[in-house]
Amino acid sequence: MILLVLHLLLLTTCQGYRDRKPQPHYPKNSLFWATDFFVHGCENFLKKCPAFYRQQPICAMSYNGEYKNFENYCKMLYLNCNTWNNWRIYKRERC
Repeated sequence: MILLVLHLLLLTTCQGYRDRKPQPHYPKNSLFWATDFFVHGCENFLKKCPAFYRQQPICAMSYNGEYKNFENYCKMLYLNCNTWNNWRIYKRERC
């Protein structure tokens, strides 16, 4: 009887996990959660920046064709967030 109750309990808890929707990331293909962005704002990109995002400088290109050096990927995301520019990684080194 105890095994039956334990088995039913495990089935119901595991089944709920499969029904969860994956949390969206902002921006897409990054490690930042969209919910953290809405709670903490643009500062989230600097405060919760993973170590491997801070390891190398970045050359970014804007939609206007301008190039700019950034200290790391998080600083580029922070500038995109604050100014609504559209910088994207051009290469993972200085321009």
